[in-house]
Amino acid sequence: YYRATYRDPSRDEMLALALLAAIRGAKGFLFYSYFDQGNPAWDAAARPRRWADLCRVGQALRDLESVLLADAPAPALTLRVREGEVEARAFRDEAGREAVLLAAIGPGPCRAEVMVEGTYRSRFGKTTAADGRYVFRGRDVCGDVLVRG
Repeated sequence: YYRATYRDPSRDEMLALALLAAIRGAKGFLFYSYFDQGNPAWDAAARPRRWADLCRVGQALRDLESVLLADAPAPALTLRVREGEVEARAFRDEAGREAVLLAAIGPGPCRAEVMVEGTYRSRFGKTTAADGRYVFRGRDVCGDVLVRG
């Protein structure tokens, strides 16, 4: 029933779900795989790929550790959602490092504009700079991280 009805989240979806949790205040993340249960319904050949995906998501979160755990005042951020459901939050650590997290909830296409002071670059390629603002575009469950500098 599971294989016929559902699918595992993609790497981008796993990242977006973690970013959404961080936007909403999560400070820690726990991932678990049922691959160790030895269920023949799961494709054993997918295990290395799925593990690699999870490691990439974990590294992305690890790279954000200082800002996610920080108590420093965050930069001011304005979010204008033009299509779909998108949430965003800005973070700043005590050393002045800044990041903006964006997550689309889906389903369907999404587009949002973020206004935040400073120059940021997209970590996962879903956000572009345009006319003094940042435009995030995606589809379904997706996310991006803007880092300052």
